[in-house]
Amino acid sequence: MLSVLSIPLQAQWVQTKGPYGGNINSIALSGTNLFAGSNDGRIFLSTDTGKPWTSTIANQYWPIYCLAATDSNLYAGTENGILVFAKNSGNWIYAGSVLQDTPIVPVLSIAVSDTNMYAATMDNGIFRSTDSGKHWAPLNNGLPDNNIPFVDASGGSVYTATSSGIFKLMDSGTYWMNVNIGITSPECTCLAFSGTKMLAGISGSGVWKSIDNGLSWNNISNGLTDLQIQALTFSGGNLVAGTNGGAIFVSTNEGASWVAAVSGLAYSPVKSLIATGNYVFAARKCGVNISADNGITWADDNSGLIGTSIVALVPSDSSLFAGTSGSGMFVSTDDGTHWTPIDSGLTNETISGVSKWDTVLAAGTSGSGVFVSMNDGKSWTSPKSITRPLWNPAVTALAFFVDGSGKANLIVGTGGNGLYLSTDFAQTWVARNNGILLSPIIDCFAEIDTDLFSAGNSGVLLSSDAGAFWNAVNNGLIANYGLIVRALTVSDRILIAGTDRGVFRSTDIGAHWIMDSLGLPLGGVYSLISYGSTIFAGTGLGVFESEPGSKNWISANEGLQEAEISSLTISGNCLFAGTMTKGIWKRPISEVTGVNKKWADMPKTYSLSQNYPNPFNPATVIGYQLRSNTFVTLKVYDILGRLVKTLIEESQSAGTHSVIFNASSLSSGLYLYRLSAGRFVETRKLMVIK
Repeated sequence: MLSVLSIPLQAQWVQTKGPYGGNINSIALSGTNLFAGSNDGRIFLSTDTGKPWTSTIANQYWPIYCLAATDSNLYAGTENGILVFAKNSGNWIYAGSVLQDTPIVPVLSIAVSDTNMYAATMDNGIFRSTDSGKHWAPLNNGLPDNNIPFVDASGGSVYTATSSGIFKLMDSGTYWMNVNIGITSPECTCLAFSGTKMLAGISGSGVWKSIDNGLSWNNISNGLTDLQIQALTFSGGNLVAGTNGGAIFVSTNEGASWVAAVSGLAYSPVKSLIATGNYVFAARKCGVNISADNGITWADDNSGLIGTSIVALVPSDSSLFAGTSGSGMFVSTDDGTHWTPIDSGLTNETISGVSKWDTVLAAGTSGSGVFVSMNDGKSWTSPKSITRPLWNPAVTALAFFVDGSGKANLIVGTGGNGLYLSTDFAQTWVARNNGILLSPIIDCFAEIDTDLFSAGNSGVLLSSDAGAFWNAVNNGLIANYGLIVRALTVSDRILIAGTDRGVFRSTDIGAHWIMDSLGLPLGGVYSLISYGSTIFAGTGLGVFESEPGSKNWISANEGLQEAEISSLTISGNCLFAGTMTKGIWKRPISEVTGVNKKWADMPKTYSLSQNYPNPFNPATVIGYQLRSNTFVTLKVYDILGRLVKTLIEESQSAGTHSVIFNASSLSSGLYLYRLSAGRFVETRKLMVIK
């Protein structure tokens, strides 16, 4: 008899097509190349002026505060100086960092004028380079303070915006002169130029205009309903202004009057504006917007731009809802193939939690309380209509649950003001903090029959009367470890808690807890979900699975390119993972459960992965695979081959492994890391940037 063992191909996570968007701080143009710098350290590229975004040219540790582009170079201001990318055969390649001979400080704005470069920094003033960034010197003579949010060059002149007003570089670039004549408020947030015309955004007093290169100014704010101007540009014969409140205004008559631009866009802060031809692009906390008619009408321009931070995933029949931090709410009806924004009436895009009951969706926000949709997200009710609003609108978690009478209740946790309960779908609220000694920050909820659990920085709380009274149930949890509980789930009436130090289980509704973290990486567990007797944990280093009847956790990260998992859910036949910076990923649930799983997950070769992130500061993750049990060494060397650090030197079992390398004690530069496993040896490069 011939027996054949069929081993399936190794299972993989697949990134869904969205939700598109991201927290974009800055945009820049070089020909038809459009760049977008994100708050999570990535730079997105579109080679067709935003239609669509096709690649990522940088993926590093620090936020990208600003961008400046020339024909051959792209400069990115970060938390730790300036990164440079050079155009090479049509591709943009990382070419190093500048500001090495200056204090390593956050760079908020960059201006390029011929071979001169200017960098505006936080708390260290302005630096100038006269050799395209090779060397820098401070340039602060005449500036009253060193916190400089903006610098720009126009027609050979250089201007800077400060909290003390507008300054122009004078006398062949030796000192700064105040050019605020006529302006009644000193704090300038942004500038724009067109020939001898200048626009200035002044905090609290709107837009000011100069027609003589800044020698005199007049206020032109008629029609502006938001005076906190964050970005300005000229486009054709129009003036365009973006505000901190998220509105975009346009003037077609040189500023004599302003009107709100025609837009169905949700409100999120406008951080940067740039114009080319008839096009205007806006960088916002929810992504990039585009206008093709000089700022009159606007639409989203996020196709291919996946930079969303997913805070909640909620399945419902054939739909999957996603709440994001900064980009609002989305829904997919085809397992993540397409995502549609559902933001009508949702005036706060920073979602902190989502829960669903029948056709009712509730979304908690950071700062605006709870929004409710009675029609599966098609429209949302503003918290202004709530007759008895939450005392603290900073919602950190929320959940629908059923009380003893079978009625749906909505419970909300807040940022330091405890718990609130609504029995009428968020129309009225009652505080529910009896038995709670402090004012906890609540991160999650769970229920077993009529027992309701809440958890956060005070451990786990239990209520058996729909939240009327709470008891702390932390024996073996807080008393021994002092943990913050980030996630709760229930499997076969076992309560499972994800904390900043791993996973704990309780078989007696929280009366006693046992640590159950063997195989989990160090660091926090941010999300949990059960599938029968199988538990999935979302961690700072990916997704891990606890097999039925086993106390061990094993990695389930094959193909997953984003390590920090913020939310998990199961919808249809797939496990979905929401990430901190790369949208949503999915994987068939059959690939990570069942009798064939061990064969599917077993590595077929030895391999050493590229560290992520790279470049980095101060820590990065190095992953590797072992096809059999063997003795392993993983070591880091400097470019001269001298040993810097031994990360691993021990026998390890077959499987997928990872280790965190902290380079806080090392200087910036190129290093090598080498894996030796039996006869297998592989070396890769990593870059430390400080």
